[in-house]
Amino acid sequence: MHIELSRDEMLNILMDHNVLGEGEYCATRALVEYLSALEDDIGEAMNLDPVALRCEFSIYTPNQAAEQWDIDTSGVDGHERGEFIVEYLQDRTTVIVVDDERLIVGEF
Repeated sequence: MHIELSRDEMLNILMDHNVLGEGEYCATRALVEYLSALEDDIGEAMNLDPVALRCEFSIYTPNQAAEQWDIDTSGVDGHERGEFIVEYLQDRTTVIVVDDERLIVGEF
């Protein structure tokens, strides 16, 4: 059986399961928007699996991401540093920019 969910229903389910952490409303909304757009792009319905999403995606600050994946940012300053980190990650995995301080990164 297949039940179509609205974006708000998806958001509520993912928030209930703390997929990106407790209270991460804006980040979870960004993930829902990404998943909805992906579903539209591939042209077929996807299953919503909060446990799989919790394992697949994590939220980081740009600095945490750089440290996690040992990204060499020497010689890159200020706002360019954040952009450099995002571009590095985008070349290797899925990155959803929530805001200047938070990224959702597909674990790789």
